Amino acid sequence: MNHLAKFMLCVSVSGLATGVAYAQQTTEAPSDEGSEIVVTGTRGAINTSRELERQADGIKNVISADDAGQFADQNVAESLQRLPGVSIERSEGEGRFVSVRGLDPAFNNVTLNGVKLGSTEKGNGSVALDILPADLLDQVEVSKTPTPDQDGDAIGGTIEIKTLSAFDRKNQIQARVEGSYSQIADKISPKISGSITRLFANDTIGIALAGSYFDRKVQSDQLRNDEGLACVRSGATTNALAFGLLTDAGCDEAAGFFARPEELDVRVKIGARERIGGTFNFEYKPNDDDIFFIRATHTRINDDDTRFQEETEFRRVTDRRDIRAVGAGTGTMDGIRYETQIFQQEIADRVWSASFGGEKQFDDLKVEFQQDWSRTTRQSPGVRARFQGRNGLSQYTFDKDSIEITSGPGVRRTTGAIATVGTDPRVPANMLYEQLFIDAETGEDEIYTTKADFTYEPEDAAMPFSIKAGFKYRERDKEADVDEFDFSARNAPLSRTESLANFTRFTPKNSRLPFYGQFPVLSELNTFLEPQRALIASLPSVLVNSSREDYKSAEKVLATYVMGTIEPADGLKIISGVRVERTSFNSRGQFVFDSDGSTLVDTVIANPDVRKTFAEVLPSFIVRYDASRSFLLRGAFTFAIQRPNFDDTRNVHSALDQGPNGRSVELQNPLLDPAKAMQFDVSASWYPNRNTGFTLGFFYKRIKDFIVDTNLVSPSLTTFIDIRTVAGGSIPLPASLPGGFGYNKVEVPLNGNVGRIYGIEASYSQSFTFLPKPLDGLFISASGTWAKSKADIDVRAGSFAFPGQPKWVANGSIGYEDKLFSLRGSVTYKDKTVESIASVAPLDEVRASYMSYDLNFRLNITKGIQLYADAINLTNERDEIGYRGDRNGGYFQEIERYGRTFQVGIRADF
Repeated sequence: MNHLAKFMLCVSVSGLATGVAYAQQTTEAPSDEGSEIVVTGTRGAINTSRELERQADGIKNVISADDAGQFADQNVAESLQRLPGVSIERSEGEGRFVSVRGLDPAFNNVTLNGVKLGSTEKGNGSVALDILPADLLDQVEVSKTPTPDQDGDAIGGTIEIKTLSAFDRKNQIQARVEGSYSQIADKISPKISGSITRLFANDTIGIALAGSYFDRKVQSDQLRNDEGLACVRSGATTNALAFGLLTDAGCDEAAGFFARPEELDVRVKIGARERIGGTFNFEYKPNDDDIFFIRATHTRINDDDTRFQEETEFRRVTDRRDIRAVGAGTGTMDGIRYETQIFQQEIADRVWSASFGGEKQFDDLKVEFQQDWSRTTRQSPGVRARFQGRNGLSQYTFDKDSIEITSGPGVRRTTGAIATVGTDPRVPANMLYEQLFIDAETGEDEIYTTKADFTYEPEDAAMPFSIKAGFKYRERDKEADVDEFDFSARNAPLSRTESLANFTRFTPKNSRLPFYGQFPVLSELNTFLEPQRALIASLPSVLVNSSREDYKSAEKVLATYVMGTIEPADGLKIISGVRVERTSFNSRGQFVFDSDGSTLVDTVIANPDVRKTFAEVLPSFIVRYDASRSFLLRGAFTFAIQRPNFDDTRNVHSALDQGPNGRSVELQNPLLDPAKAMQFDVSASWYPNRNTGFTLGFFYKRIKDFIVDTNLVSPSLTTFIDIRTVAGGSIPLPASLPGGFGYNKVEVPLNGNVGRIYGIEASYSQSFTFLPKPLDGLFISASGTWAKSKADIDVRAGSFAFPGQPKWVANGSIGYEDKLFSLRGSVTYKDKTVESIASVAPLDEVRASYMSYDLNFRLNITKGIQLYADAINLTNERDEIGYRGDRNGGYFQEIERYGRTFQVGIRADF
């Protein structure tokens, strides 16, 4: 697929040749007002974005709504993927997290009208952009070269999201009604949105209101293998290492060792995502120099999901007599446990943001101030019912993208003989009710910020210059509380007598997964579970975890800066300065031991509070040179940081004892150092006319102490990792731990040593207004980013690609637009990436390359009414993550298929 990205760069070069030919036919086209051709709609939005990028001092990319106030895509994250070097991560088929130049989304600083947004997702510190309806927004900017007056935590980039303003839209009313159809869910999803902007008091007061409602029906298929791989060989041998974890050498096929999955899951998720949002913007602009504002936004997502899951557990097979046969991606094993699970969960995410501020000009001095607040919350109650069949015989086959499992009655090896035991455990009558599991998760992330900026720019200076200085103070508090209740059917007052055979059963429609059975109808299942849920309140002993995921963290950041700008010659601008950010951090948590075997008793040990303070000095130097009215050069030498996110630095550790299957531990790392980046950027842009733009750039990043999730494993169950030595012993642990310090599997975020990334970006956009009718409606845009990376870490020998860094990111679109209609086809491509690093290469997780095609159609019924239709993911692309695997090949870790989406709507402007 890399050929696609190379092809897009060729398109850019060919487009450059087109621009050259056109430039030869025009003289100083940017100022030729008499020959100006005004374009609107999608082409107008492209032109607006290109002009804003051109005006920027640093390297910036912009996505703008069209003249009717709409983005070409249905989601802000999905619109951003059309920018150079920007890619997205999806959830349930919808763009969610944004990556800039291949860096993890946590490397980005995301703000809404200048207000920093938080995150409450457990285990993820990145800001999810799917919670912001695109209908509320006017523009999104991605700055790749930070200036001293911007926050320093932007190694990837600063993503600035701006809501509607009446001073931009004037007096406008807009309404939109849409219905979308998901191919797998086989349901219609309704959407309605609207906005109003008005100017009052001789156009000195502007008010903008916008609202959006979208009830998106969701269904996706998943294959999961996220418990890892083990290295096993046939039980026919008497070798003592018949069972063991992967070693540095991987599995030795010649010796009969092969990679075996620890657990294989087949899942289908069915649900609905209700997204509601609204924004209010009040602005007072008494003159061209001054403005005062109050802005507020509230959005929420109610995600109501039901997951139907079938699970085959191999990890409990430790007796080599039960390992009948193994091979490359295949095996037959006895003593297998099968489970059917139904997990019902309601997730409620809320985001509030508010800001008050303004700009005031006092002769040569401009004063800017802002006080803002944001709060992000999550409530996520869930109920899981589990049916289980035990002691079965299983034959499996799996590889990098498929799975096949057959089952049969268990067998037992006696002296010289094999005897069949019972019947197939996957028969509905043998899948007995095992457990009711309830969890309740709440989380909150609250941020307060105060800032002030002062700019001195004398009008009568012989050489234009300005001096800008300011400060910013931010307080951030984040906490999480998770309670889990485990109600076992084997205990009184209920008995383990119900089976799947007692329920009416069904198979989810439109799913292509290899389910081996059927699931109980939800109405009957919930009627059966309701009395047990009522009993839980009177049985406090079933509370199995009230501390494992709980934590409180706080962060305070004080930043000051000074920045100077001079223009020593015509067209030359130099910006230089320094920013200093001092951070203090503290976290409270505990070490929790969960016994799933016999050697540990469930234990909670309070960890002492961890406090850490550090300061970073971030200089920057940016040069902009307008060599001519159509040719622009930029260069930047900057420094930036990435603070560890709260989910990595929470002072919480969780250990699991599985008896004969070993012990594993999930460590967090509250003493992680911030990642520090030295960055160099240079670009050349050419704008031969208003409708053409071409940019070619080079970037380099040296990132010290980058943060990466690691998965450390021991060679066997008898050789343990001493967790006191992880990260050089810097992770604070209790003085004494039940069961000692030895674990055969350790998951922990660690600081790497040094990562280096360099690459080339190219972008091209063209509206062919110079062609004769009807060809003058054609337009094209394309961008491609090639990057090469290298990183290393102490726990792993050798080097590897920087986590999350693709070699190629590319996109392109071609379309036609006139007064009656517009049609656009587009493609996006992201190369494979390393998602997590293990102590042994076979356990590295790699996300596969991704390429998606979309089609958009717009039909103007009247001047203010438009019909539109979109087809998304036409080639039915799916998300895939896999293990590198042994010498026999890779194996899937997670595969999600969400299918195509088709949507039709109407919008009206008044």
